[in-house]
Amino acid sequence: MSSGDPNVHTRVTLPPPEWAPAPVAPESPPSIVDPVPRREGRRAEEASLRAALEGARASGDSEGERRAAVDLARHLAARERDLDKAVELGLSAVERVADVELRKDVASWLEMLGEPGTAAMVLRKTSETGAAAAATMVRVGVLLARAGDGRGASAAFDD
Repeated sequence: MSSGDPNVHTRVTLPPPEWAPAPVAPESPPSIVDPVPRREGRRAEEASLRAALEGARASGDSEGERRAAVDLARHLAARERDLDKAVELGLSAVERVADVELRKDVASWLEMLGEPGTAAMVLRKTSETGAAAAATMVRVGVLLARAGDGRGASAAFDD
């Protein structure tokens, strides 16, 4: 309603809301959507190895944890990434089960980190016999010599 006076403003409001009963839920559940297909291609290798290790730890599976730790350690070392973690995982696995090849791997990783003395101590505990043990002791002697332990190197060469 306009009064014709330009100084008077009329206010127009919205109509009152219409109150209706709440909508009733359908009696049947919504239709199930097809699952999303798995992605094709390479998987995140390191992430899946870390997840396997955490899963084994969470479930208390010590053998599964050891295997997952070895796999992750070798994966990290092969890419020369996070060698400290690879050594930590490798040493924990070697303490559980005597594995000569893993012990040699851990020693080489320690050597790459500039720890020849520690590498020699890891190798010295090997359970090899015969010619393989002699070759390992030569390696221990060389590592001890690099670490500056002349007496230890000499003793290793004598063994």
